[in-house]
Order: sequence, then structure tokens, then C-alpha cells
Amino acid sequence: MPIYPQVCGYTGVSGNLRRMTALKNRTSAIVRATFCFLIGFFLLYQIISREKIYSKFDLVEIKSCLRDYSFKEKKRILKSDEYYYYVYLEKYNNTFEIPENFVRHFDRKGFEELVMKGDSIKIEVSRKSFEEINIKKFVEVFDISNKDTAFLNDKESIEQHNSQTKNFAAVFFLIVGMILLIVNLSEDKEQK
Repeated sequence: MPIYPQVCGYTGVSGNLRRMTALKNRTSAIVRATFCFLIGFFLLYQIISREKIYSKFDLVEIKSCLRDYSFKEKKRILKSDEYYYYVYLEKYNNTFEIPENFVRHFDRKGFEELVMKGDSIKIEVSRKSFEEINIKKFVEVFDISNKDTAFLNDKESIEQHNSQTKNFAAVFFLIVGMILLIVNLSEDKEQK
């Protein structure tokens, strides 16, 4: 391979290739850092905008007759399963939804065995959701029971609603984004 003299800043093919590779690596690191920042800030937004529910006193009780219900699960191999658990009550146009993260606390089998259409049931929803009843299509349910049995317990639902998992995930993504950005900036300084 011939050696090219450095004339007028020309460093040869290998120098240009090194610069292009370094630029590609730097761009890739910036994209990864930006991606981590976006996820972290999105999770922070969800944490800040989430309705604050700390106890049973932050919930409103609704008593009505069961019009219908639908419990569907979509099993997936590579991703987590999806749950569509809906309850429909007389006098309400809303779909009362058991959120996916509450499903593991819900006694589906007991509900299907003990509750029939037309039976009186009690549900608990957040105050904000209650204010938007018959306006909002889906309303999250924190508690479902009939006169004898609780099928979804409000204490467990509130605990799950206030889970710290999103907080840790947001902090994790923000820290990883910062580390990627700092490492990238320090590599830039070393190359100059």
C-alpha cells in the first residue's frame, strides 16, 4: 500500500475512514443518550401527572347493578400478556376497567362464580374519575365487591398504583443517559 504524503491536510484514506468511524460512534452514542433521556423524562411526566391516591379516603364508592362484564387476556410470547378486564354497570355509560397492574390482585374466578348479571355490586374509583363519570369512556376501578366478598381489594390496588417501580426506572434511564453523554464528551476532548 503506497504511503501518501500529508499535503494540504490530506491524511489519506485510512485517516478519513477513522474520522468517519469516530463520527458514526459519536452519533450512535448521542442517539442512545437521547433515547434514554426521552424515556426517563416520559416516565417522570407520568409520575408527576399521575393522580395522587394514598388511602381509601381518596376513592369514591359507587353502588349499582351489574349489567355485564368481559374478561379477556391476550397471551404473548415475547412481550408481557395483555389484559382487558371490563365491568359495565346499570345507569352508567362508562366502561369500568381493572387496570393491567391490578389484575393479579383480582379474584376473577370468584367473581365469575358468585356474581350474576343484575346483582348489586360496589366499586370504588378515584375522585377525579368520579367527577368525570359519564364523560370519560374508561374509568379505573380500585375495588370491586358484593355484599359478602371483595374481589379486588382497594388497599392492594392503592399500593400497586403508588408502586416505586416507575420512579426507579426514570432515575435509571436518566443516569444511563447522563453517563453515555459524559463518556461521549470525554472521548471528544481526548480526540482533540
